[in-house]
Amino acid sequence: MPRKPKITLIVVLGALSVTLLLTSCASSSGRIYADPAWSPDGSKIAFTVEAEKGSRVGLPVIWVMNADGSNQTQLTNSPADREPAWSPDGTKIAFSSWRWSARNHNIWVMNPDGSNQTRLTSIAGDEFHPTWSPDGTKIAFYSVRDDNWEIYVMNADGSNQTNVTNNAARDFCPAWSPDGTKIAFTSDRDGNDEIYVMNADGSNQTRLTETEAMDDNPAWSLDGTKIAFDSGQRDTNNSDIWVMDANGSNQTRLTETEAYDGYPAWSPDGTKIVFVSDRDGSSEIYVMDADGSNQTRLTAS
Repeated sequence: MPRKPKITLIVVLGALSVTLLLTSCASSSGRIYADPAWSPDGSKIAFTVEAEKGSRVGLPVIWVMNADGSNQTQLTNSPADREPAWSPDGTKIAFSSWRWSARNHNIWVMNPDGSNQTRLTSIAGDEFHPTWSPDGTKIAFYSVRDDNWEIYVMNADGSNQTNVTNNAARDFCPAWSPDGTKIAFTSDRDGNDEIYVMNADGSNQTRLTETEAMDDNPAWSLDGTKIAFDSGQRDTNNSDIWVMDANGSNQTRLTETEAYDGYPAWSPDGTKIVFVSDRDGSSEIYVMDADGSNQTRLTAS
């Protein structure tokens, strides 16, 4: 997303040349970690690995690990899989995937062990960032199918895809509230990336943040009273994790580094936040207490 440097990967197969633009945190070597997502029972974290040591290209794939960082296991092996999202009952993981059969990113779903990968969307145009409704019956995501970034909601089987933002600006990174009534998201409709919230049907779209920074990746706490997000300056790799009340008040900075801190995700019990940081020279997954204390690295490139 914005602020994160782009890795441009050109794949050539015979006379066919396909360019994939992959956004990621910067890394000096080894793996590039992104998109951490906590399982509903709190025991595991799914995430994206966007590069491998010794590989010629950094194709993103989805991995899973225990919540303490142990037992890291690869789940997918397609050209580009990213942004895992656990279903509320923990039996499925939705994700965005680029595959040769489609030539663009679509929303897919799989079992937690990587089996039974099933495509849910098939419209021309890239689609990203799935998020489940709390009852598991619907998935929100953002799509550029009409050459504009819009947030859609569909049934969990991929049917009944509906545009709920209908705005000329870029609307992206949806996050469903725990009670199912609202969706937080990012939009640049007022000239800068800010956090907004709307009813789950798209009505009552309301701006929550108003800063000179770029605010992105909203994540609800389990009780629905807080929203974590990352905030940083345009065209730099400097960003920090913030938290605010669900109405946008009481914005509080949790991390303060000269590096990129982003992709916050709450633990199911609301006591911790997992996030990505390149503060030690490579993009890694960290965890901290919900008040910003005890920031601990889980992965090591």
